[in-house]
Amino acid sequence: IKVTKTWIGRVGEAITITLKDSKTGTPLDSILVTKGSIGLIEKENTPGKNMTTWEITLKADKYDKDKNEITYTAEEAKLDGYKSKVKVVTDGGIVITNTETVPVKITKQWIGSSAAAINVYVYNKGAQVDKIVLNASAAASADGMTWAVTRELPKYDEAGNEITYTVKEDRATGFDEGVVSGSQTEGFTIVNKKTPEPKAQKDIKVTKT
Repeated sequence: IKVTKTWIGRVGEAITITLKDSKTGTPLDSILVTKGSIGLIEKENTPGKNMTTWEITLKADKYDKDKNEITYTAEEAKLDGYKSKVKVVTDGGIVITNTETVPVKITKQWIGSSAAAINVYVYNKGAQVDKIVLNASAAASADGMTWAVTRELPKYDEAGNEITYTVKEDRATGFDEGVVSGSQTEGFTIVNKKTPEPKAQKDIKVTKT
């Protein structure tokens, strides 16, 4: 079984692949693949594009105990700091892509009072890549006026280009428009100030002679 493993970003030291019977989902074998595995070929896809590929052929049983040919699927053990995608191609090979992730922290500060919830959106070059519903469950301060959340998002796109994220939010009813500061490196902060209630007024009749 040919395994093609693409690292987008930092190259890991090892992966563990579990081969399964695609019909029953039964795990049949668990294989550790490292940089030093016999037969592994490592190559840089495109210089400067943060993409490296491992290629290796794994040995697996062709038939089950009843002499039926096995069609394999695969899972990869979770790797901290990466998003993983596994697919089986038409020739029976396995293609695994691991993309390095980056923590993106968003801090929400309320001034005056807080809304019940608010939608925050994460963008890459104008395209929405994540929607976060923030509410009091994300409180990061004793008074509940600061909310915070961290998302692990891909550091690179599928072509190996580093991503620069931006954030926006829906306008909260009764609040001034949120002011966004910071970056994905230091974290984003969005400040919302309660819009003052209009003062009560009355009409005063003026007679000028």
